[in-house]
Amino acid sequence: MRRSKMIIPIRCFTCGKVIGNKWDAYLGLLQAEYSEG
Repeated sequence: MRRSKMIIPIRCFTCGKVIGNKWDAYLGLLQAEYSEG
């Protein structure tokens, strides 16, 4: 899988929680064929 450079927000727009550090874990789950739902 090709890793694309994507700009993701550092914080959630609605609650302000830090989410920028979860991107690599999310990509790992997608590669393991977990669904987004």
